[in-house]
Amino acid sequence: MSRRLVVIAVIVAVLVGGAIIDRRPRPGLPPAPSLPGQDMPVAAPASALSSSWYCVAGGGGDTSIVIANPTDASVRGRVTVVGNNGARASTAVVVPPVGRVTVNEKDLLSSPYAAALVDLDGGEVVAEQLLVTAAGTMSTPCASATSDHWYLADGSTAKDATLLVALFNPFADDAIVDFTFSTEQGPTTPIDFQGVVVPAHGLLMADIGAHVRRRDHVATAMAVRTGRIVAAGIQTFAAGSPRKGAAVVLAAPSLGHTWLFPDGYVAPGITERFWIYNPTRTDAEVELVLDLERGSAEPFDLTVRAGADLALTVNGESRVPPAVPHAARLRSTNGVPFVVARSIDVTAPSPRSGYSSTVGARQTAKRWLLAAGGPTETLDEWVVVQNPGDRAVTIAVRGLADRQLLPVEGLQNVVIPAHGRQAFRLGDHLKRAALPVLVTADGPVVVERELYGVKAPGINSAIGVPLP
Repeated sequence: MSRRLVVIAVIVAVLVGGAIIDRRPRPGLPPAPSLPGQDMPVAAPASALSSSWYCVAGGGGDTSIVIANPTDASVRGRVTVVGNNGARASTAVVVPPVGRVTVNEKDLLSSPYAAALVDLDGGEVVAEQLLVTAAGTMSTPCASATSDHWYLADGSTAKDATLLVALFNPFADDAIVDFTFSTEQGPTTPIDFQGVVVPAHGLLMADIGAHVRRRDHVATAMAVRTGRIVAAGIQTFAAGSPRKGAAVVLAAPSLGHTWLFPDGYVAPGITERFWIYNPTRTDAEVELVLDLERGSAEPFDLTVRAGADLALTVNGESRVPPAVPHAARLRSTNGVPFVVARSIDVTAPSPRSGYSSTVGARQTAKRWLLAAGGPTETLDEWVVVQNPGDRAVTIAVRGLADRQLLPVEGLQNVVIPAHGRQAFRLGDHLKRAALPVLVTADGPVVVERELYGVKAPGINSAIGVPLP
């Protein structure tokens, strides 16, 4: 067969949702190793001669790649956008010192969905993906590394729900991927999700509901037989669904023993859930600690069966008082790693509406960068800082504005108590669109950003990116 016919065949396979070369089911997935710098997105050190970011699951709205540079020198690079229809285009960028640059994917190509590769001539620069849709404004960090395992703990293919998984292969050889799922009906390995080919330099969109139908909850594990990829989930709920909104979530590239979530809140109309997934062959014993801003709550001791997932709805727990913000810490007490996501569903009687899903942080750091966002009249932005340590820390919040670090008034020398958290509404301190945020601390912390539509639907949460 000629090379041209091979290319056409690959494109056709992508459009129908996946190419299959070996449909034999594979055994349950063992724990993936946690490779250095691969457990969550992390910026390369300032001394790095180059760095790359992998942005997956653009589409379905106005999608931009936002690149922020906290250093005092310009950084050059190139953004290459790849569509799931086979289109490909690139552009050169210069990221100014203490500033940011934005590349709109639609300016480069037209495609139902797209991924982007960001190659930079330097380190300490962060890339995020920003989507503006009818369901709200969503942002997620791009991946700083590829992996041969990816995990999504949260998902649904129920009626009026659509779960897509985006698989991006930035390399010159095809990648081959096997899927395993856990649902309320038990583990499953559909034959059509075994031996899925992700073409070289290509993006493949897998419709999970096509073969894992009408499941209220779906957890997903992906093992790459050949090559390395980046994966993300796109969850949407249609108008008829009791859940509202959409979320784009970068999958976890490995299992972990500790997961941290700075933000949490339950109230009438606000439902918080933790989805804990254990794709290993051994039961995982998990402790979930909620650090309340006022008072305390007894920890949860949970057993997550091998190959299964478990959901904890915080609203249904009497030990957690409503309308008291909290942070969360989850850890394995028997050495079995797992993955966890936190979902928030907001409906009436809350004045807001929407859905968010967030994979927790695996690292603490003294510096965190939020590339996208910026409080405006239509976008309400919050920055939440968690201190999981045993001593108080002092933090400062600054914006990257016109080649200078802008101290945010009222957010300097703020003390976060041990095992505490604090949320800051940026709009109470400034109004400035397109404002990357740098959070520094004198001790290790975790930073999360929340975006809410003002008099409009949409909620979004994302863990920031730690700087070396």
